[in-house]
Amino acid sequence: MSKKNTIFFIVTIFLIIPFKIFSQKYSTLNLPNNIEYTSLKEALKQPDSVYILKLKRKKLIQLPKEIFLLKNLKVLNLSVNKLNDIPNNIDSLKFLEELDISSNKFTHFPLAITRLAKLTTLKIFRNEIPELPKEIGDMKNLNKLIIWDNPLTNLPDEIGKLKSQIKQLNLSLTLIRDRNIIEKISNLLPDTKIEFPSPCDCLK
Repeated sequence: MSKKNTIFFIVTIFLIIPFKIFSQKYSTLNLPNNIEYTSLKEALKQPDSVYILKLKRKKLIQLPKEIFLLKNLKVLNLSVNKLNDIPNNIDSLKFLEELDISSNKFTHFPLAITRLAKLTTLKIFRNEIPELPKEIGDMKNLNKLIIWDNPLTNLPDEIGKLKSQIKQLNLSLTLIRDRNIIEKISNLLPDTKIEFPSPCDCLK
């Protein structure tokens, strides 16, 4: 390797390596909008810059109204608390894409959730919800519905409105075991990966 080429190689290395380090350091995992806040108090210090809030295992019995000050929130995890309802003004979180309210005390599906226009992922497993509302069909961006371990026996026909976008539906540990109902759901969502209760001998 000539002296000129050697110098060029060394210069290139010194330019590329710092750039890669800088790129990794400031990747999406470290950008401000990907900081995971686990304290509402800390999040409220800069509410417009909060995109991910995880309040898991906080012994919440109702949704703190201060959450609605986080206007740019995209991910909200409220799992493993003692919630039994969601206030109607949750639709003020206009950019919310992921909501996790699993392992709470819900005995009905919170209707207000269906008005979250940008919601793509809903985790609501391990509750006591016996049915889904027909308004579930209005959730035009929903592509993942995780609702296992609820006493569901059927799904409304309106869920078929989601057939073009819903990719994953988990119904394991529900009471949906009737052969005709399983066939109906499968036909309503032909391109969806559906997990039915198992073991299940209803299709034998």
